[in-house]
Amino acid sequence: MMEQHKRLKNKMLKIKIFFHGECYLFRLFRFFQQILQSFVFHASKNIFVLSFSSVLLLLSSCMTASKTDEISVLLDKVKTGRFFQVNLSGGIPVVIKESTKDFEQISFAMIFQNDYSALNEKNAGAARIIFNSLFPDSQNSEVFSCFDSVNSDYFIFGFSCKKEIFSEKAESFLDEFFSAELTANSFARAVRECQLSLAQPSVLPELFMNQVRSQVFSGTPYAFSPYPTQLSLNSLSFEQAQEILQNLRVSSSMKIVSCGDFDEKSAASLILLLEKKIGKILSADSALENKPHFEPEIKNTQTITDKFQLIENDLILERMNATELSESLLLGCFKCPQFSSDDYLAFAISTIIFDSILKNSPMLVEQNAISTGCGILPLHIPLGFISSMHSPSSEKTLQTLKDAIMQFPDKTELSRTLMPYKKHYARQLILAYNSSETELKSLVSSWIYLGNPAEYTSRIEKLNSVTAGQVCLAFQKYFVMQDIEWFILE
Repeated sequence: MMEQHKRLKNKMLKIKIFFHGECYLFRLFRFFQQILQSFVFHASKNIFVLSFSSVLLLLSSCMTASKTDEISVLLDKVKTGRFFQVNLSGGIPVVIKESTKDFEQISFAMIFQNDYSALNEKNAGAARIIFNSLFPDSQNSEVFSCFDSVNSDYFIFGFSCKKEIFSEKAESFLDEFFSAELTANSFARAVRECQLSLAQPSVLPELFMNQVRSQVFSGTPYAFSPYPTQLSLNSLSFEQAQEILQNLRVSSSMKIVSCGDFDEKSAASLILLLEKKIGKILSADSALENKPHFEPEIKNTQTITDKFQLIENDLILERMNATELSESLLLGCFKCPQFSSDDYLAFAISTIIFDSILKNSPMLVEQNAISTGCGILPLHIPLGFISSMHSPSSEKTLQTLKDAIMQFPDKTELSRTLMPYKKHYARQLILAYNSSETELKSLVSSWIYLGNPAEYTSRIEKLNSVTAGQVCLAFQKYFVMQDIEWFILE
């Protein structure tokens, strides 16, 4: 046995493999070992593990093949459906999804978990400011565009481009984020652009939501806006932004995702690029698995706020006409189930039905209460809300919203009308597949909130089994049997 091991070791040492510009057999050997140890994909409770011994066989039988071809062979063996999943050498997890509809674009993103202990009102929206500093809108074009998405749990930095230029743009994007210097001029420009956007009357609903979340999530990190505020723009210094960026560049909570027209070879090329650029970053993947539990505190009360107390920027008031100044905004907040809860789909359908009731209410139409509806603030502990914007009479609109809750159909009636609402929800889910960017964001949400990047693909199938009785029970539980706290801006 020792002699066989010695011969095998000598044989392996003779293999010349060019990796990252140098002949590092053991580095490539370790990379393959990391890949094989991490090639475990969970989907529909099926787990596939490729044994490490097969790598030795693959290396010895493919000595003349390129490193891309070698990894593409491995990827072919572990591909589950249209998903590839692998960890880089340092443990950073990577998910690559082959698109079923968008064959023109490829989207790529880095996911970062928010450090809840570091969140405060003075650094709100810092991630967006930094992203806009590094990737200004001016560099976007018809074939390439950068995007970010932020909320209180995580944020993503990414880009979409034509698949023909993806390899080139992926490398330049990674170089820009991990190596480029954050300059004082680019930071000042990003801050200035955010300040201009906050001076528009259209920002009023966001300001109102920020105030509401600060009350219902008081004492938790969810109380702070994930978007830049006037206070954070005035407080965040260039030096603090530099420090935040440096921490992101070595973040142990980082995840990588890409969606588009991938096959085994193009997926292998991306994995090699990521290994070259960020393979040494050590991952603490459990960080995203430790879900926070920041419960909203909902009271059976209503709070009225004056617009002039909420709006600190005089430019907004100057740009609002008399009608806008006289209109009211209403927001009713309530607790709702987590995305992983057994009754979440039934609850989601109930919100679609209730949203339809509100939009078709003759009383609300008569009161000119536009933008009335029902929705969810996506968080690990989501917040449900009922909203009505631009209402001329807050008192009448509030009573109409409360009355609408009692108009929800009973089980017998809903049994006859449930299918159109299911189809409406299914269409919303299917729309995510139309572009690689929207599908990527659905994948990220599924990964973070459901613990499985592929879970969003099974939503439609699970939707079919939801009954009218389950929908009625969910509506009673979350809309009727518990408190709704009302906030009014007038």
